[in-house]
Amino acid sequence: MREGERRLRTRGAVRLTAIVVDDDPIAMAFWQAAGYARQQRRARFVRSIEVTDERSSSGPTPADAKARKYLKPRSRADVG
Repeated sequence: MREGERRLRTRGAVRLTAIVVDDDPIAMAFWQAAGYARQQRRARFVRSIEVTDERSSSGPTPADAKARKYLKPRSRADVG
């Protein structure tokens, strides 16, 4: 692991992240013993999507429309 960190550092890395299952006490202890700190107030969002033929798509879902609302660039008028 330290060799991997060294190699990444020589390529310009300044922060490393390990995604660890938090109910695995051995994995948690390993990363803590290696000097990694558990990041607080962060969540990882994951969504699996099916690979489908674009022509058979039924269009965007309500969730897609909601996501677009939050991803739209904001104008100065929107900033309060």
